[in-house]
Amino acid sequence: VALGALGTLVRVFRGFADDADAARQVAAEIAGLTRQLLAGADAAAAEQRMAQLPPDLLAALLELLTTALGQRKAALALELFRTPGLLLAVASPVAGALHCYANPRIVCWGLLFCERLPPWAQQQEFAPHAGLVLEAVLPIVAEACCRLLASSPVAQDLEVSGACAKLLLTLARALPGPTEAALRGAALRIGVPAQESELLLQQIADPLATEDGLAEALGDTADSWQVEHLRRSLAAGG
Repeated sequence: VALGALGTLVRVFRGFADDADAARQVAAEIAGLTRQLLAGADAAAAEQRMAQLPPDLLAALLELLTTALGQRKAALALELFRTPGLLLAVASPVAGALHCYANPRIVCWGLLFCERLPPWAQQQEFAPHAGLVLEAVLPIVAEACCRLLASSPVAQDLEVSGACAKLLLTLARALPGPTEAALRGAALRIGVPAQESELLLQQIADPLATEDGLAEALGDTADSWQVEHLRRSLAAGG
């Protein structure tokens, strides 16, 4: 109930753009609820704690954070980035476990939450805070996307593929070099053939790429990668 009420406040008052005190207060409420749900866990323990949360509750938390980091909610977003360790304590474990979730709603909100980070890191006032968070989570997010495509059944969900496309394009346009390196390294680590990962990188780097077009391509990528993943799993088991 508290998560839903905060989400409504954030939407109705548009992140309290004209009221810094209110933005600070709501950010503190969001931080308090987040830490309560994670039982004060640090980033290392938060993944296990998140796995124990009811799916609807975890999805609601990710939806609230995604909404609060919207581009028209700068005052609230800045307060959240200034809260020590808050966003990193959520982003790292969520991204690290995305491919394990069977609930498409959790996966979608997890991807969209991560997608909110790069645009803020490019703004001068946010860069000292958002830049550090993005630098820390980029390799984790890249591997999450690759593992999602290679092994998760929800990768075929249209909303999931759309959210993944949105995230990948946002990352590639904000940090083209680091994103390419992170995705190539992640694909290599999980055993994706080089020609397959290079095709994905070309699709993401295409300046004419659209979210809808990439989302459709990701469906084909998931088909191909998951067949390869199954083949390697069977070979290893045999």
